[in-house]
Amino acid sequence: MEINERSWKISVFAEKVLEKGEERYPDLGLRAHFNTIDGWFKDMEKNGIHYVQRSSGEKVYFDLDLDIAVFIMYYRSKNYTLSMIFEMIKDKFDTRPFPPGDRIDELPRYQQEIANHIKNEVISGMRDQLAGEVKDLVEEELEKRDFDDMKNYYKQLLIEEKKKTFDPESYLKEQEEKEERLAKEMLLIQPKIESELKEEALKEWNKKPDSERLEKKWFKVKEKTEERSKYISAYIEKYRESRINTWLKDRKSDM
Repeated sequence: MEINERSWKISVFAEKVLEKGEERYPDLGLRAHFNTIDGWFKDMEKNGIHYVQRSSGEKVYFDLDLDIAVFIMYYRSKNYTLSMIFEMIKDKFDTRPFPPGDRIDELPRYQQEIANHIKNEVISGMRDQLAGEVKDLVEEELEKRDFDDMKNYYKQLLIEEKKKTFDPESYLKEQEEKEERLAKEMLLIQPKIESELKEEALKEWNKKPDSERLEKKWFKVKEKTEERSKYISAYIEKYRESRINTWLKDRKSDM
């Protein structure tokens, strides 16, 4: 592949990303290290979303990659998770397809491990190991759960491990579908979480003493609306990520 003036290797590309981010969103102060930017594209390749061109074995980035990187950087600054952003990228961009034969080399590690097990024909050897691992997990969980909960947990564990070991394609497809559903749900839940945080912040603001909330203007007492807005915004920023992570943990346990 011939490198022209509109293509860059990662070090220069990262500078271009920051420049375009500053040009497009001058008030946000968007920043990202080139290792972080490189990691975004590695994750997209691992998840089969977007392919980065190569020249003499090195990755080369073009205008499409530049737009995608700025898009990720913007939404990361808004505390969107990468899973959520990747789902949005699928709908917004005409992502670059994978050349034949390249995708299998970039599989996520856990998928590659499963593929290697199948190729090496060691499934029979995994059965004893799996039984021992399940037994250890069951004994550990028995100390934490009542009997009915344990039966359900044990049953689900066996189902999941059986799928993973003896029907890996079905298991991986099911996991991918769960991740896609989860990412779409997260896009819908974030506004609700922010609305709840806004209500909480307003209640906390109203608990403050009058000297902090109110001011006198022309013999009238008024609320410090600008400071209230700043307080609410700061409250949302402080708790949004942890609240989303809590929701995500609970949702995954239900799936």
